[in-house]
Amino acid sequence: MHLTDHSKDLEWWLSYIESVHAKSWDLGLERVSKVAQRLDVVRPAPVVVVVGGTNGKGSVCEYLSEFGVRNNLKVGKSTSPHMLDYNERIQINNELLPDEEIVDVFRLIESSREEISLTYFEFSALAAMLTFVREQVDVAILEIGLGGRLDAMNIVERDLSIITSISLDHESWLGSTREEIGKEKAGIMRPDVVCVLGDPDPPASLLNYAREQGVPLKKMGIDYGLFEGRVSLSRENFSIAKEAAGLLGWDLKSGPEIAEKKKLLGRKTWLKRRCPVILDVAHNPGAAQHLSRYLLDHKPEGKVHAIFGIYTDKNVEGVIDHLRGLVSCWHLVSNDEPRSHSSAELALFFSESERSNVMTYDKIGNVFDSVELRTVSDDLIVVFGSFFVVSAALKIWA
Repeated sequence: MHLTDHSKDLEWWLSYIESVHAKSWDLGLERVSKVAQRLDVVRPAPVVVVVGGTNGKGSVCEYLSEFGVRNNLKVGKSTSPHMLDYNERIQINNELLPDEEIVDVFRLIESSREEISLTYFEFSALAAMLTFVREQVDVAILEIGLGGRLDAMNIVERDLSIITSISLDHESWLGSTREEIGKEKAGIMRPDVVCVLGDPDPPASLLNYAREQGVPLKKMGIDYGLFEGRVSLSRENFSIAKEAAGLLGWDLKSGPEIAEKKKLLGRKTWLKRRCPVILDVAHNPGAAQHLSRYLLDHKPEGKVHAIFGIYTDKNVEGVIDHLRGLVSCWHLVSNDEPRSHSSAELALFFSESERSNVMTYDKIGNVFDSVELRTVSDDLIVVFGSFFVVSAALKIWA
């Protein structure tokens, strides 16, 4: 590729890496492995932790990274997708990377890949690995993007694996049952490398794979339990991260403070507008169930207004069902992406008797003022679903 002056700009590069490969998702490790070997990033840090599972990966990465920083380690953390800025995906000691550094690693990947086509996520995964090598981090914490077995992050050598939970999500890619999905998630485990399991009832397919491969397991409820102190995000996810930190030999005395104070944008995030607002990226049935329990604990005196948008590859009915009895009025939105459900399509998931409390919006930007005008101080607005709707709320309201 001929590099122009515009190629120095991160926005230009992000547009470019979206166009390199014919498919936005192309699961498989052969292409990304070849480029990783050319870049010599298969071992991105002296200590590497890979975090997979259906829900809670971002929170576990956040908690574990904070434990590492409190132990005076230089910690590289890679998560996806981002909420507001691409730079959120690659962090050093919980600080975002400057645009120029990301552009620099994109250049190196582009020159190394030569004839090999890479997806947007593969570029991003390699950018994180290369950054952590260049920054000489002590620990790399890498979140699996989709599935496990065939995810680009799964090419790295690792010292610890974490699988947070197994529930239905991305069924068209991973399978339609917990057993099928569990088998895909199990693919991040390695012989003789400890795996921390956060799911108290892991699928038999995952347990069988671990036994066949000789994977030592640390199981929630058997080898470790739930943390009993105050927790800002998720008791389960903090407990997983604490167990992992202990297995890595880190000092855990800062745990209670981390548990109580650590926050993650878009996960039970509260805003104050005309009435309180909760933002949460619950976009599968498991996450929606957790959100419903949280709303029961924070039920307002007035009405609950839900602003909801979601991608077409999600179990929409399974998500909505967990919130039906709690929401007074639904405000359905879509965005311009082809993979987003239109608001009219989402309305079809509600019965005729429910539709008097369902409103649709063709443009996501129109929903926020409209909903706020309908609320009083005793109401509650919950914005949830795919990342795009929570991101839009943050840009307009935060």
